[in-house]
Amino acid sequence: MLSTVKYQRDSPSDSRQVITEQLNSMADRQCRKFIVHGKVQGVWFRESTRRQALDLGLSGHAINLPDGTVEVIAAGKPEALTELESWLKRGPPMARVQQLDSVHDTDPGMTDFTTG
Repeated sequence: MLSTVKYQRDSPSDSRQVITEQLNSMADRQCRKFIVHGKVQGVWFRESTRRQALDLGLSGHAINLPDGTVEVIAAGKPEALTELESWLKRGPPMARVQQLDSVHDTDPGMTDFTTG
């Protein structure tokens, strides 16, 4: 037996509403740059940060820097950035965070969270 699926094309007003909602969502978006100091390399800090960020709906990256710190760029809702900041102060179990620097940054427009 065959079933028929009907597709209804969105009306122009529906499309405008979706675009408006997306723009409002982008307007609420902020970006922060964090530099994490301490024993933060070789302890799964970047991957743990990526998982935390994705769980919070954030995009950005976590990378090791030559001086032994980790740079985290994260963009998304302010509440999610605050939660990530709290987590970064502790990090994963094997990390020993000594200092966390944080500044507002320009949103790079990333759609995923990567490590490097």
